[in-house]
Amino acid sequence: MSSSQISPESVPFSDPPPLGYRSEQGRKVYVGLMIAFAIVTVAGPFAIQFFEQFRMQRQIEKGFTIVRSFKPMLSARWGDFLVVATEDQYVGGVGGMSVRGSLVAFSLKDGSSVKLPMEANGDIARPLADSAAVAVLANDQQAHLVTIDALYRVEKIEGGLSVERETQFDMTAIGPGEVESDAMLIRGRPVCRNSTSILSIEGKPVLLLGLDLIDGDLKSYDIELNLPEFMTPADEPPAGNDEEPAMVAPPGENMVVSTNNLHVKTASLGAKVYLVASQDGKTVYRSMEADQFLRPDEPLFDQDPKPNPATSNAEDWEKLDVPADLLPLAILPTPNVTRLVMRDVNGQFYSVYERTAAGWSAEPRLVTRADLEVNADADVFAVPGASEDTIVFVTNDVAHGLRMHSLVNGDLQKPIKLAGWAAQPAVAYYLGIIQWNMIFGFSVLIFIGLVPTILMAMFRTNQLELSDQTVEMASILRRGIARTFDFMIFSIPPYALAGYYIYQMDWSEVIGTFQNGNMVEKELTEWAIWALVVGLGYFSYFLIVFLMYCWVEGTWGTTPGKFLCRIETLRTTLRPCGFFRSILRNAAILIDGFFNYVVGVMLIGLQYKWQRVGDLLADTVVVRTYRPQHNSDEI
Repeated sequence: MSSSQISPESVPFSDPPPLGYRSEQGRKVYVGLMIAFAIVTVAGPFAIQFFEQFRMQRQIEKGFTIVRSFKPMLSARWGDFLVVATEDQYVGGVGGMSVRGSLVAFSLKDGSSVKLPMEANGDIARPLADSAAVAVLANDQQAHLVTIDALYRVEKIEGGLSVERETQFDMTAIGPGEVESDAMLIRGRPVCRNSTSILSIEGKPVLLLGLDLIDGDLKSYDIELNLPEFMTPADEPPAGNDEEPAMVAPPGENMVVSTNNLHVKTASLGAKVYLVASQDGKTVYRSMEADQFLRPDEPLFDQDPKPNPATSNAEDWEKLDVPADLLPLAILPTPNVTRLVMRDVNGQFYSVYERTAAGWSAEPRLVTRADLEVNADADVFAVPGASEDTIVFVTNDVAHGLRMHSLVNGDLQKPIKLAGWAAQPAVAYYLGIIQWNMIFGFSVLIFIGLVPTILMAMFRTNQLELSDQTVEMASILRRGIARTFDFMIFSIPPYALAGYYIYQMDWSEVIGTFQNGNMVEKELTEWAIWALVVGLGYFSYFLIVFLMYCWVEGTWGTTPGKFLCRIETLRTTLRPCGFFRSILRNAAILIDGFFNYVVGVMLIGLQYKWQRVGDLLADTVVVRTYRPQHNSDEI
């Protein structure tokens, strides 16, 4: 036979192979591969953690939002979208911790969210503005966010959206006033209201509006509109209230200035401006051309105003027949219908009045908080809907989150949830990292079970002599599957019970209880006792399950998972290991589990009897279940 015809199998070993291995060369290769496997398995998670720590530090340097609260009172219709301002608790960056403003957008049709460019970069969502939002305005093409020192614009462009800071200014010199509750677009430019009062000059009432026009820079105006005589304020300056401070007239002048119980709302549509004013149970409404309301040549407030005939006729106001306890919430104009949403002083119900060419509707559409399914802590606002016959109530409360409720032709539709009560972008970001790490961890466990099993099948023999009998050892993969199955069986009941109670719990009441600064010691004690009882209950359950598991394994050598995988735990004498040895080997899993079970896997892979730490301490082995074979003619 030529040398080329000699196969490797025909060459005898110069020495017998090591115990448990197919060959000496194979043993060396196997040990080297197992060491490499251990290094990769241990170093991999550390490398991932280092990388995530680096990413976290980079996020802190750039800054990120911890909590994002939604502000329904600062919302508007932007074409087919609803835009809502947010109040972002911002951390990191140059400014440290601060409150900043941003926008979120949702489809008015199905509530799906629209990512703005500053949120579509894969990082934690960052605020649009560098300071808190005070107003949101929108038309079909553009949405504007107004802050105390800048104007930001979000615009629809081909292929997506664009965001930019359009103008910087300093509104602090004038003060935000009522900007947060009232703003509109005139000639495409934002106009915010910074003050409101009624002047009584020679017994005739005049509505005085202080306006800030944002056009390149900040321009301030005073607009005077004559009111019907029944809106004349009291002869003496009022003491003021919590909503608006009283303005005291200069001494010696025949003028009374009142802001007490005065509520004004404005809106714009195209080239028209709409106003409603309410004071002491009397409500009036009017509309006018935008160029007449704020004329392009109107002088600044510190100059002598020119007469404006369009604002001097008190008869242009319509007196509305509404209950005295209703206050204006929003004006929602459309080309053919103008809707006025009024609220009661306690905010428990909302009345929707409609004005067409025939006049105002005789009876309003009444919508209560119960209809909207919101709690007493909810913020409620109204914006125009996607069609002319629709308005949308935007609500936000702890129990239900941010939702929109469409009122179509007077019929209230099922609410659509847009987001949670308050978003936590940083938490969501890091939960995503944790979730990715969990997926990585499970992948590592599969890798740990699969790779050593393949290597051991290639280089080691699974037939060993124990107590004068030949037994087949259980692979690492089978042992891992069996333990996972046992863990799932015994863990499902308590986790299912916890999930049921978490789902049934009234979280709005729980959160409200802990947010209450007047929480008495009795309530805290009750919560502490409840937590202690639940904790002891779960501890007792898992202790009893653990002892039962050890008793079953020690008595019969098997468990549900081991039975499924056809393996069993025995002493090295191939007899059942007993209750206490089972406790010892299962308690030692705390040591075997170090570094994603690398300690236990490496010992199994290198030990002659395929034993981990628990097996070594308890003198046990895990073998394939022995099934005696019978001939077919045996009974």
